Amino acid sequence: MSTVHVGNDTFSSTLTLTELETKLQRFGFFRCHRSYLVNLQRIAELISYSRNSYTLILKGHPAPKLPLSRTRLEELRTLISF
Repeated sequence: MSTVHVGNDTFSSTLTLTELETKLQRFGFFRCHRSYLVNLQRIAELISYSRNSYTLILKGHPAPKLPLSRTRLEELRTLISF
C-alpha cells in the first residue's frame, strides 16, 4: 500500500512503490529514496548537508523536504542536468 500526495490532497493506492515507479517514470517521476517517488518538475533545490547526506526541497508552501539516497545522486544529476 502506498500513499500519494497531490497538492494538498492525499490518496491511498494498493500499488507498491515499485509498481508506481514503473508506471510513472515516463511522466518524469524519480525514485529519490526507497520510500519516496518525486515529480522532477517539483524539485526546487538540492541541499548537501555533508558529503553523504542530501535533501531535496520541493516547490510548495510549506516546501516539503525529502531525503535523496546517495546512490541516486548521480542518476538525478543526469536527469536534471546539473
